Amino acid sequence: FTVTDKVDRTRGASSTFTFLMGPKAVFDVPSGTFDTSGTSIAVGFDQMTNRALMLPSNADCSQVLAGSVVSKLGQSPTCVWQGDDFLVINLGSQATIVPGDLIVINGTTPLQSKCGYSSVELSEIPVAAPFNLVAPVVSIKGSSEVDRCSPIYVEATAESPREVLYVWMSDDPYIDAQIMGYTGSTPTINLDIYDEVFQVWVVAVDFLGGV
Repeated sequence: FTVTDKVDRTRGASSTFTFLMGPKAVFDVPSGTFDTSGTSIAVGFDQMTNRALMLPSNADCSQVLAGSVVSKLGQSPTCVWQGDDFLVINLGSQATIVPGDLIVINGTTPLQSKCGYSSVELSEIPVAAPFNLVAPVVSIKGSSEVDRCSPIYVEATAESPREVLYVWMSDDPYIDAQIMGYTGSTPTINLDIYDEVFQVWVVAVDFLGGV
């Protein structure tokens, strides 16, 4: 910024000003990304922040995130700063946030640069699935014997913090038609022919896209 005397152009004064942008989320590893277990989300920033003035003992997500986001984080989520430029969102039970949703940085306390002189950050950060998806571990149990009056009992379980969708298939066309399109864990299978050998298998798909 420079000021010059209109009468004597040789007289003047100048000063340098620095404009500080608010902290921006970085969109490479690991910003806005679920961990492989699907229980936390990491958000990185392009500069040191004031941590939304959150003390180490304060993990209230509403101080840094918009209410519309906090409502998707489940029961009693926590937001923990692991550095001035790195925030970890620990999800609570019954969380509904999924890849593709937005994390909105707009809490009750302005997020600014560490010096506190920058503009206020109001970022929207898209949430991504983990870079290395881990397939759900699936277990299957069922009846060891089936009589002519009972359906086959089969149940699948998968290790996941959220509901899992199951895709059932069989090499027997009659059985495959019964279970096709069923996404639950316990399909009902009735036989039309007995004393035959057939296979039934299942694929589990979790909310992160792991298969």
